[in-house]
Amino acid sequence: MELYTLKINVTNQRLSFGENPPEIFSGDQSIDFVEFTFTDDSWNFPNIWAIFSRQKGASYQIALDDNKVMIPAEVMQKRGYVYIGLMATDGENVQTSSVLQYSIRQGAANVDTIAPSPNIYEQFLADLDAYQEAIHNLQTLAATAETLPAGSDATASFDNGVLELGIPKGDTGATGNGIQSITKTSTSGSVDTYTITFTNGSTTTFTVTNGEVTEAELNSVIDSLEFEINDLYNQEYAKEVASSGNTWFSFNITLGKTYVFKNTSTSAVMVAHTLAQPSGYDYIEQIGTGSILPGNTVIFVPTIEAKAIVVYSNGAGSFEVKANLTLTELKSDINNLDKKIDDEIQLVEDAIATASDIPVNLILEQGGINGANGQNANSNTDIRTESILYGNGTYSVNPNGQKVYVFYYNSTGSFTGTGAWAQTSDFEFTISNGGGFRLAITKIDSTEFKPDENLVELFLQNIIADVIDDVEELETLKTTAFQPYSLCKFISHQGYPLDGDTLGHCIAGQYIKSAQKGFNMAEGDLKFTSDIVPVLCHDDSFTDSVSGNTITISNVTYAQLITYNYYDTTVASLDEVLGICRQYGLDFVIDQFSYANNQTKQKAVFDAIAKHRMEDNVVFVVYTTDTEALIDDIYNWYPDARVQINCALAIYTTDAINTANAYYNAGKFKEIIIGTTFATNGIADTLTLLQSLNSNKELGIKVLLWMSDVISWITPFLPYVDYYVSNKISNKTLITGGVG
Repeated sequence: MELYTLKINVTNQRLSFGENPPEIFSGDQSIDFVEFTFTDDSWNFPNIWAIFSRQKGASYQIALDDNKVMIPAEVMQKRGYVYIGLMATDGENVQTSSVLQYSIRQGAANVDTIAPSPNIYEQFLADLDAYQEAIHNLQTLAATAETLPAGSDATASFDNGVLELGIPKGDTGATGNGIQSITKTSTSGSVDTYTITFTNGSTTTFTVTNGEVTEAELNSVIDSLEFEINDLYNQEYAKEVASSGNTWFSFNITLGKTYVFKNTSTSAVMVAHTLAQPSGYDYIEQIGTGSILPGNTVIFVPTIEAKAIVVYSNGAGSFEVKANLTLTELKSDINNLDKKIDDEIQLVEDAIATASDIPVNLILEQGGINGANGQNANSNTDIRTESILYGNGTYSVNPNGQKVYVFYYNSTGSFTGTGAWAQTSDFEFTISNGGGFRLAITKIDSTEFKPDENLVELFLQNIIADVIDDVEELETLKTTAFQPYSLCKFISHQGYPLDGDTLGHCIAGQYIKSAQKGFNMAEGDLKFTSDIVPVLCHDDSFTDSVSGNTITISNVTYAQLITYNYYDTTVASLDEVLGICRQYGLDFVIDQFSYANNQTKQKAVFDAIAKHRMEDNVVFVVYTTDTEALIDDIYNWYPDARVQINCALAIYTTDAINTANAYYNAGKFKEIIIGTTFATNGIADTLTLLQSLNSNKELGIKVLLWMSDVISWITPFLPYVDYYVSNKISNKTLITGGVG
């Protein structure tokens, strides 16, 4: 009987099995170590229950007894973590409300009670920073050249690793063979070659394969792990709690996230979050503007690092709180998969256009050569050429003592003919008819086989099947990204301050910081230089920080523009910012598109979008004062575009609604967004307006709220909008803990 150790890691690693069983907690409110064994798919637990949960998917709850319980292998192979606790049963139902929960950590011989710490994520990043610093501080170990006296023995040391290189000791002759020098003489890829020169003139060489981790590679690992940790946090802090009267529970509020509170009880409740367990009705910040009715939801963006949620209710009830998934990393995954699908489709189109361009190795990988018994013969196939062969040519084969079989295809992939068998000795064969041929392959086997007669068709079928699978995965990702409550946080042209209160417009570095602060979209205002290069700046002109001169963008070429100082940097081009958005997973909103008032300027914009594959990630802002022809131009360039329609007048939105409905009813555009404007003297009117737009939202038209950074003002509006725009985040409290 073979025993296994179940290794489960709360930091979201894949479950795996090793050797040597660990011990886990069991017992009645006391900690007694007991042996835990895993045999095949059977578990032996003493009076405990387990919950297997996955990040995205079902939870598996199993009641256990003194005997064994069968766990499906597919459950064990999923990403996730396990809770173990005392078992109490009521008929067939496992009672868990009063049970302490434990998590098993990978490779550990004990477990800890689940008490989420606000420092898990920070400690994780700190550890990675320490590892990175250690890697950067590694010293390069190099031997120091040393000439040994005649007759001396070479001795190894930290500085002179002679013996470590496997070199014999010096002889006792008159000249000796001490080392004169050790020099790196060549580099190929990651391999360095060193030459050792001895005092008698002879030389030898050795190679060193470098395994240095570059900063970029390490940052990539950090980014990947950050995403996994973020994802785990979002799942770990999803809570559903039953309350009886006033209730508090530990719930670490993280700045920069959006949270959803839903009252699932039958009575109204009031909710707040606080720094510590409250005394009486103490709290720091209220969630919502008053009592939350049964079934109602409030979306809130905290301005403090809170430690708990407190619920005030007059009777029993229940509620749930969820952290909103950050869309930035998820959108990056979507973009990458989208590009992969584009590349696969292009491969298919190229193959159809020119069948002979299909690489031989790809045809083989798709199972294009099969034995007579139906088994794939690729592993025993020797590709003799990747290029076109020509008829009437003679080709040599060396069978290396084995039987070989030669066959070939024409440039369309159709089977053409075969050569002959041979035994042990070299032989030649001739393709008798003229024309070009794609393959000349020898099969090193003594069993005859039957080549497929249409490799191109088979290849295309398999690639198309891959595309279908990837498209399905893409749809799943998009569905995950845009679940209900996925409020899209959107930074305006003002960007996210790079330092303190310094605020330029459309600065490239601010877009990077916006993405790092959790924003999902960014906006910039379109302008053109005199040589029709699209750039981003809110105003038509700016003051050069060095000379003090006023620079009008449309009067200078792009080459001239980037010589001027704009907030200690230069005015960003649309091309540069779209590249940043692609890299960081930001959607980009092009405001003031009316500046693209002719086909030449519009082409420059759409060329930049196509270059970075951002067609699905760009929103064009138009106004009801823009001509219908301009809006139609966008549609003609890209029928699946996303457009945001704003009214030219603040607050008054009727014209924008009418325009949006007209284009929606005409079946135009992939996404239509109505832009609404918030003003401090119109809170009640704005709320009424947003509520009235629910019928438009039900049709599929999105709603955007523009803009404020005062949490108490915007909180009532958030359940009614799809996009919330932040602007001019100059208040340092908001920089460190506001909507960003």
